[in-house]
Amino acid sequence: MRTGKSQLTGNREAAQPVRANLGAGDSWNFNIRTGDRIIIAVQRITLIALYGFIAVCLSGCVISRRVSSPTEEKLRVQSQHPDIYTIRVATQGGTNDFAVPSDGRVTVTVPGMGPGCTMYLFGVRAFAVNDESPYTWRVIHVLRGTNVVRSLSLKQAARLRHDTDGYRVVKVD
Repeated sequence: MRTGKSQLTGNREAAQPVRANLGAGDSWNFNIRTGDRIIIAVQRITLIALYGFIAVCLSGCVISRRVSSPTEEKLRVQSQHPDIYTIRVATQGGTNDFAVPSDGRVTVTVPGMGPGCTMYLFGVRAFAVNDESPYTWRVIHVLRGTNVVRSLSLKQAARLRHDTDGYRVVKVD
């Protein structure tokens, strides 16, 4: 049996409808309690925060880089017996092995690799997505038999010193 009292406050006045004055003598009855208003306000704030988060996530941009062009590198393996070494160029497209002659000088070709892309968020580099550049990946491997003795990227190979003929000297012993 219902007594007409509110279960939240225990008095009859809290269960009365709220009157909103709309001006010009008109008024509407709203049956929204204070607790329900708080829930609606929290829902609206949550939606606004969600829309703001989505706007922040979508405000970044992705910049694609071009496909890298094939590159030739002149390398000289510096060792007492350079002919026991092999230079392997390993890219996503496959591997190419180059035998090193007894003078240690070999010209290798690094094929072009796929485009990488970088994610920027508000003008700041967030992270590199799919960075397949031979300048950052170690694509040149010096092997002795089947063991990798040294691995280089094109950036690291460019830092090696040159000999008088323009070959980059790779020390392995």
